[in-house]
Parts: sequence; structure tokens; C-alpha cells
Amino acid sequence: MDFYYVPWDMRYNRPVVGNRVTNPTTGEVEEADAERLTVGPPCIDAIWVNLNRGSTLFWRLHRASLFTTIDKALIQITEHLRQEVYSITSLNATAYSITIVCESTKTDNEMHQALNQLRLNLNPDQQPQLPLEAEQGNAATG
Repeated sequence: MDFYYVPWDMRYNRPVVGNRVTNPTTGEVEEADAERLTVGPPCIDAIWVNLNRGSTLFWRLHRASLFTTIDKALIQITEHLRQEVYSITSLNATAYSITIVCESTKTDNEMHQALNQLRLNLNPDQQPQLPLEAEQGNAATG
């Protein structure tokens, strides 16, 4: 199964076509706002939240679009557990979304590398180059 990048407008929860999106309230076609774009189905929106606040060096939040099915994504997440990248406190998954609340002592860079490896394992030949969104622990509030 091939997966392709589908831009998605987070404000209207609609696909973006030709850099334009339909406003569901007015029916008008508007220019898509680049700051409100993400990747939509069939990609999986994956979010990792680190509860470990032991150091400002630890990562706080990572988000990635995974071009795969949820079952294959979960298999790769178990590989993270085997490698002790993090331990899971809570996990919630649907067909196109997964949220992992976990504890990790990895640095932001180490977690970024682990997620890049996860993406490469999922799509060794056809991995789109999309940025991982990250919020470092020392920049986060809460």
C-alpha cells in the first residue's frame, strides 16, 4: 500500500487542494493558511508526550506524521519499548491518530533520532521529508 502526502487544514478539518480549502460554514473557497496545515488521512498523526520533568534536557513533546497503517505503527512503537527509548504510561489509538503519554530520559535530539528511525523502518524506500515538530522541555511551560 502506498501512502501520499495530503495537506490538511486544521482550522476547518478539511483537505487542502491547490493551496485552497473550503470553509465549511460559508462554502467559500479560501487560500490555505500555511501555519494551520498538517498531514491528513491516510497518514497517522502521532503525538508523544513526556511526563518526565527531571531535567530541562529531556524532551517534552514530539509530533510526527506516519505514512503507514496503525497496526504497523504500533509494532514500531514496541521496538521503542524494547530499546528503552521510553516507557508508556498511556496510549490511545484510532485509525489515523495515536497519542503516547510516556516517560523518557532521552534528550530532545535522541528522541528525534529515534522517531526518524521509526519513520525509516516504516517506509524504507518512500519516506517523505516532512519535519518532526518538537517542543523542548526547557521551552515548554506547565
